Amino acid sequence: MARSVLAIDIGGTKILAGVVAESGEVLSRAQVATGAGEGPGPVIARIVAAARTALQQAGQPVERVGVGCPGPLSVREGLVLSPPNLPGWNRIPLPSILERELGLPVAFDNDANLAALGEYRFGAGHGARCLLYVTVSTGIGGGVVLEGRLWRGPGEMGGEIGHVVVRPGGPRCSCGRAGCLEAIASGPALARATGLPSAREVVAAAREGDARALAVLREAGQALGQALAVGAGFLNPDRIVLGGSVALGAGDLLFGPLMATLEEALLPEARAGLQVLPAALGGDAGLLGAAALALAEG
Repeated sequence: MARSVLAIDIGGTKILAGVVAESGEVLSRAQVATGAGEGPGPVIARIVAAARTALQQAGQPVERVGVGCPGPLSVREGLVLSPPNLPGWNRIPLPSILERELGLPVAFDNDANLAALGEYRFGAGHGARCLLYVTVSTGIGGGVVLEGRLWRGPGEMGGEIGHVVVRPGGPRCSCGRAGCLEAIASGPALARATGLPSAREVVAAAREGDARALAVLREAGQALGQALAVGAGFLNPDRIVLGGSVALGAGDLLFGPLMATLEEALLPEARAGLQVLPAALGGDAGLLGAAALALAEG
């Protein structure tokens, strides 16, 4: 029988659990509201309930559990530290709690790392020797997969490209510094720069020819290109995959200036063989990334 695992994707608004086959086929799904404001106890109870529902629906044994969770967290210590969209989660030992409740070994990581791993195993990064994945959404995060393995780094900050400073003295970032990529190209940053309610509104205005929206998206694409050039210059990846609702929603409005900046900034040797692609997994990125982690560690 083919291997299958239980995957759990924890978000600020919803929890998705599913049994996933080794091929990437999702065999069952269970979704519940997170109810993050109620604190860790009730949220963990809902995670366990969704997991049990998914297992019951699939009706077949699984080897392990993979869990994706917003950061910051420590894989090494097995702790969820203090995610902004999970209030009250301070040093919560989520993997050990779920192992006790589900009776299965649990692997977990932050959502950006798992999206990288999911795209590597099942999506646009499949077959890459060195994959740099970047997600542009409410925040900007990333992950690096080297020769099939996630690179977390000694401080577990590998791939955190959102806090590369691309505009010294630029807009203030949530991390407290000025000019980070996230402060220029994330969804909230685009909205602030244009005075529009959301990144979706910015993209819609740009497509209608609004000069301010077009300029802001062009600057965001250039900033992304600069940050990716730094990453590509050091890593020499053969694949860069760009995901997240903002990047995928904006399409060529971001990809155009990004690619022009990236090609200008990179040495010919670093450009050779490099593919830059949109992410392929869509709304299942978190779930399939969690499955990829469980399969990789099984």
